[in-house]
Parts: sequence; structure tokens; C-alpha cells
Amino acid sequence: MVEVINTLGPKQTDSYRAGQYYLNQKQITGRLQLYSSYEELLGNLKRLGGQLLLIPTAFQAATGPFSWGDIHYRFLEKLDLLDSFVYELEPVVLVRKIATTSKRVYTHRATKELLHALPLGKLEVVYTPSKYEAYQRYLEDGRYALTNKHNLILGQGEVIEEEYHVKMIWALYRIKGE
Repeated sequence: MVEVINTLGPKQTDSYRAGQYYLNQKQITGRLQLYSSYEELLGNLKRLGGQLLLIPTAFQAATGPFSWGDIHYRFLEKLDLLDSFVYELEPVVLVRKIATTSKRVYTHRATKELLHALPLGKLEVVYTPSKYEAYQRYLEDGRYALTNKHNLILGQGEVIEEEYHVKMIWALYRIKGE
């Protein structure tokens, strides 16, 4: 049987790498189905019965105070917690453009606590569905971004302000059928 693990994409996300890690560690024949946001994935649960959902326990929705704990309880009748594991994120970096007038900081809501050193009252924090998306938006018009070091192509006029090494707990659910 081929297992389908539904999680956050694209392939540059920690969720994708955690899914690959899980398949390899458990020696499971499977594939990953990637979504642009966990909100999109959760909106499709009805048609995913029997498949798996992989989500980090630090999850925070890009809009509003919706966390992994909220998902765990809200979807109690639709999700069956099967397993959990520790998988370290790619190093997370705070990158800054030196010469810009932008006041935008791009981050995933789950990593917002890593912004504690910034003068946030003077900046506009914009939340994105993933750290990868935060970096893509930063390239367009940002001053700062929290992203994975793996995604970063440091250009002239950019510096890494901070680097964080984060172990994460991942939760794997079986999506119950209707």
C-alpha cells in the first residue's frame, strides 16, 4: 500500500523534508502531497479520508490565532494521531537588506517569537504560510525575513543578523473517512 502524506509545500519547506525523513526512517512506501498552506490542506480533509496529515506542533495559521493545539482539538473527530517524531528544522536565519526604505518583515507566524530583537513597533510584520514564502516576499519588498538558511541566496547588500537551530516535534495523523 502506498501511503499519501499531506503536508505543506513546496519542496523547500521543512514540512516536505520532515515528510521525506519520516518515509525513509519508517521505510514506508509513500509519496507527499503538497499544499500551499495548512489552511488549504485542512479545507480538503473530507476528500482525504484514509490518507495521512503531517504538521509541526509549532504550527500557527498565517491569519488569526489558529495553532496546532486548535487543530488537534477542532478536528478530533476527523483526525487520529498516529505518531510523533523529532526532526530538526533547517537552520532558520534572520536576513536583512541593508539599503532599503522598506519597513516590512516577512515571517511565518510560528517563528514570530524569533523577532524579539527587532524594533517591531517601527516595522510592519507580514505573516506568510511558510518560511519559504516569507523569503520570496522579502525578495520583492522586504527589509527582514525569517527563512531557512537552505533557501537563502545572500546577495550584495544583505546580511544574516541571527541564525537559529531548532528541533521540532512533528505530529502524524490518519485522516478519518466520512
